Amino acid sequence: MVPVATLLLLRHGRTTANADGGLAGRQPVELDDTGRAQASAVGERLRQVPLAAVVTSPLIRCRQTLELALPQATPVVEDGLIECDYGSWEG
Repeated sequence: MVPVATLLLLRHGRTTANADGGLAGRQPVELDDTGRAQASAVGERLRQVPLAAVVTSPLIRCRQTLELALPQATPVVEDGLIECDYGSWEG
């Protein structure tokens, strides 16, 4: 039997833009207190999961989520994993 790979996708924790209903897009929006707690909580759930690789978006909110959830991970930053550019609608 051929082993099947499992892909886990993790969205960043809450930000002030999420809480306010704003469109963050590519803006350097950081996690708020709730988002930091969410990231830490998901880290508890993922602690025992063996991960072959960890890849992250270059956005600060994504990197913060990963740092809190999986502080032992050495992620690869993938520039292609970035939010759409919403132009003047952002912020």
